[in-house]
Amino acid sequence: MFNLSRWPVRRLVFAAILVSIIALIGVSGALVQERWAVMRENADLTDLAASVTKISALVHELQRERGASALFLNSNGQQFRSELAGQRERSDRAARVLNVALNEMQKVARFTTFLSQVDQALTKLSYLGETRRNIDELSINGPTSFKYYTETIIGTLNSTYEIAKMSSDHGIKDIVFAYITFMQGKERAGQERAAGAGGLAAGKFEPELYQRFIGLALAQETFFSVFRGVSSLATTERLKNDAEGSTSLSFKELRRTIYAAGPSGDIKGTSAQTWFKAASERIDKLKSVEDDVATELLAMVEQRANAAQRQFLTVLAISIGAALSTLALGLIVMNVMTRILGGLKTATNMIAAGDAVMEIPGVERSDEIGELARAILAIHGAGVAATRVKTALDAVSSNVMMADTDFKIIYLNTAIIAMFRRVEVDMRREMPQFSADRLLGVCIDAFHKDRSRIRAMLSSLLEPHRTKIQVGTLHFKLVVTPVINHKGERLGTVVEWSDITQELKINDEVASMVDAAIKGDLSRRINIAGKEGFMLRLAEGINALNCTVSSSLDEIAGFLGALAEGDLGRRITGNYQGMFGRIKDDANNSATRLNEVISRIISAANDISIASSEISAGSGDLAERTEQQAASLEQTSAAMEQLAGTVRSNAENAVTARDMAITARTAARNGGVVTGSAIEAMHRIESSSRKVIDIIGVIDEIAFQTNLLALNAAVEAARAGDAGKGFAVVAQEVRILAHRSAQASKEIKALIMDSDGQVRDGVGLVRKAGEALAGIVGGVQQVATLIADIARACHEQTIALDEVNGMVTQMDEVTQKNAALVEETSAAAQSLATEASELHNLTTVFKITASR
Repeated sequence: MFNLSRWPVRRLVFAAILVSIIALIGVSGALVQERWAVMRENADLTDLAASVTKISALVHELQRERGASALFLNSNGQQFRSELAGQRERSDRAARVLNVALNEMQKVARFTTFLSQVDQALTKLSYLGETRRNIDELSINGPTSFKYYTETIIGTLNSTYEIAKMSSDHGIKDIVFAYITFMQGKERAGQERAAGAGGLAAGKFEPELYQRFIGLALAQETFFSVFRGVSSLATTERLKNDAEGSTSLSFKELRRTIYAAGPSGDIKGTSAQTWFKAASERIDKLKSVEDDVATELLAMVEQRANAAQRQFLTVLAISIGAALSTLALGLIVMNVMTRILGGLKTATNMIAAGDAVMEIPGVERSDEIGELARAILAIHGAGVAATRVKTALDAVSSNVMMADTDFKIIYLNTAIIAMFRRVEVDMRREMPQFSADRLLGVCIDAFHKDRSRIRAMLSSLLEPHRTKIQVGTLHFKLVVTPVINHKGERLGTVVEWSDITQELKINDEVASMVDAAIKGDLSRRINIAGKEGFMLRLAEGINALNCTVSSSLDEIAGFLGALAEGDLGRRITGNYQGMFGRIKDDANNSATRLNEVISRIISAANDISIASSEISAGSGDLAERTEQQAASLEQTSAAMEQLAGTVRSNAENAVTARDMAITARTAARNGGVVTGSAIEAMHRIESSSRKVIDIIGVIDEIAFQTNLLALNAAVEAARAGDAGKGFAVVAQEVRILAHRSAQASKEIKALIMDSDGQVRDGVGLVRKAGEALAGIVGGVQQVATLIADIARACHEQTIALDEVNGMVTQMDEVTQKNAALVEETSAAAQSLATEASELHNLTTVFKITASR
C-alpha cells in the first residue's frame, strides 16, 4: 500500500497527471476498440448480407418447386412432370451455391449463432430426396408435400432474423428487417400459388383449402404493408408499379374468380397451369423487387463498413494527440504548483507551531492560490477560537465527547475521561479492547451492537436525541446533538454521557422490595453498603418505613388471630401514631362493642328456644286435622276430573276432524287452482321453447360471424409478423370454438323440438287431473259439514262439565292451602327451636368479659 500522505507535492501532481493520461488512454482505447468492433462488425455484415441473398435464391427455387410439386400431385402425375424435373435442378444448384458460402463463413467465430440457426433450418433439406421420390411415386398427398416445403422455407427464412440482431446500426437493422419481411410476404405468395394450383387441379376448393387461400392473400398484404413502412421510396414505388400494378391484372382476375367461386364452387374452367403461370410471373416480379432490396442492403453495408474504417483511424489519431498534449500540459502545471505551494507550506508550519501573530503569503492574489492563502488565514483565526472552546469544555463537569462526520471521536473532555477510567474494568468485560486513554480516533458506534442502525440514525439526526445504552453491567444515558453550522452543513456529533448504573440498581432493589411487600413479605431490607448521598438516605428511609409497617401489622395480625378464635378480651397495646394509631383505636373499640353484642345474643337465644317449643306443639295438632279434610276433597276432585277429561277428549277429536276436513277441502280447491296454473305454465313453456329455437338461430349467426372475425384476426396476426404468432394461435382456437358453438346449437335445437312435443302431451294430462280434482272437492265439502255439527255438540258438553269440576277443584285448592300453611307453621316452629339451640351453641365459642 502506498502512503500518499508522505509523498511530496511534485510526486503527487506528477502521479495525478500520470493517472489522467492513463485514464485518457483508457477512454481513448475504449473508443478505438469500439470503432474497431464497429468496423469489424460492418465487414462481417457484408459477408452476412451476401449469404442472405443466396438464402433468398434457394428459397425462391424451393417455392417454385413446391408449386410444381402441388400441380403434379393434384393432377395424379398427369401434369408438370417435365417442368418439375427442371425446377429440381435449379433448386439443387441454389443449394450448392449457399453451402459454399456457408463453408467460407465457418472460419469467423461471430457467425456461429447465425450458422447454427441456418444449419438447423436446412436440416430438413436432408429429407428432400426422399420427399421427391414419394412425389414421383404418388405415395404422398398434396397437403403433406406442401407442409414439408413450407416448413423448410419458413425455417430458412426465420434463420435470417439473426442478422438483424448482429448489427447495432439502426439503418442496417431497418433494411434487413424490410428485406426479411418482403421475403416472408413473397413466401406467402408462393404458398398462395401452390394452394391455388392444388385447388384448381382438383377441380374445386374444399372449405379448409379455400379459407387458407384467402388467409394467404391477406397475410401477403400484411407483410408488404410492413415492408412499405420501412423500405425506401423507390423500392416501394417499384413494388406498387411492377409487382402489384397493371402487369399483374391477369393474376388478380384469376384470384377474384376463385374468391367468387367459394368453397366447392364453380371455378369456371380455370386451369391450374394458367393460374400457376400467372402466379409465377407475379412472384418473379416480386423476386426482382427482392433483388433490388438485396442490392440496396449490400450497398448500405459496404458504405457503413467504409465509414466505420474512417472513424476508426480518426479516433486513433485524436487519442494519441490528446495523450501527448495532456502530458506536456501536466508537466508545466506541476512546476508552477510546486513553486507556489512552498511559501504556503512555511505558513502552515507556523500555524501548527501555535504562532498567533504571523503573515500568510499570497493573500493578495486573486487566483486559486490567493483563495488558498485566505483560507489558511481563516483557519488560523478559527483555530484560536477553537482553542478557547476546548479549554472551556475541559473545565465543565458534564461528560462530553465529539465525533466528526465519519463518526470518529475527535474530542473528549476531562470529565468523560475520568468517568471511563472509573468504569474501565467493567467496560472491558464487554469490550476487551476498550481503553479510556485510547478513545481518540475510535468510531463512536463501537459502543453499540447494531452499528449500521446507529450510523443510519446519526446520519439523519437533525435535533438532539435522548437515549439509553447498556454495556455489560453498566448503564448510560446519552444526549446526542448534531453539530450544524450556519450554512446547514453537518460538522459532526456531540454526545453527553451520564452513568446511571447505580441509579438503576437501587431502582431494581426498591422494586424487588415493593413486590415482596405486595405479596406480604415485609422482612426484606435494602443493602446500604456502597451507597452514598441521596441513594444512601433513600435506602435508609425505605428500610425504616418497612420496619414500622412490619411491627404494626404483626400486632394487628395477633389481635385478629385472637378474635378469630373467639377471644374478645384481646387488645392492641403498642404505641402508634397517625394512621396506625387510628387502626389501633378502631380495632379495640370494635372488640369492645362485639363483646356487648354477643352477650345480648346469648340471652335472646335462650328466650327464643322456650317460645318456639310451645308453638311447635300447637301447630302439629292443627296440621293433622287439616290433612284429613284435604284427602276427602282430593278424591272427589279426581273423579270429576276423569269424567271431564273423557268429554274434553271427545270434543277435541271432533274439532280435529273438523279442521282436517276443512284442510282437505282447501287442499282440493288449491289443487284445482294449481292444476290450472300448471296448464298455463305448460303453455308458457311451449312458447319459451319456440323463443329458444329463435335464439339458437341467432347463436348460429354469431358463430358464423365469430368465424369470420377469427379469420380477420389471423390476417392481423400475420401482419404483426413474429410478434403476432401467439395471436394467430388464439385466432385459430377462436375459429375452432365458433365451429363447436354452431354444432352445439344444432343439437340444442333438435332437443328443444323434441321437448316441445312432450310439453303438449303434458298439457293434456294436467287438464284431466284438474277435472278429477273438481269431483273430489264436492265430496270433501259434505264430510266437513257433518263433522262440524258433531264438534259443536261435544264442545257444549265440555263447558258444562268444566264448570262443575272447577267448583270442586276450587274447594280442594283452599283445603290444600290451609293444610300446607299449617305444615309450614309447624315446620317453622320446629326450625326456630333448632336455630335457637344452634345459636346458643355458637355463642359458647366466645369468651365474654364482664360489662363495666
